[in-house]
Amino acid sequence: MEAGDSTIDHAKVENLPQDGKSAEELFKDFGLTYDDFLLLPGYINFSAAVVDLTRGLKPISTTFRRHSS
Repeated sequence: MEAGDSTIDHAKVENLPQDGKSAEELFKDFGLTYDDFLLLPGYINFSAAVVDLTRGLKPISTTFRRHSS
């Protein structure tokens, strides 16, 4: 898969070792809220070993506008 290419060869993805939970397992017993996020296997084109986890996540600063009807 090339960088920026969103095409997935599902035959290859299905044969990868599992490093998380399936969607069925995630949603079986509970729901996710607005502050939860999902990391989906097969949607990145680099090894998880190269991910830098030394920096923390920052809260998103978003301004919501109220629209009158």
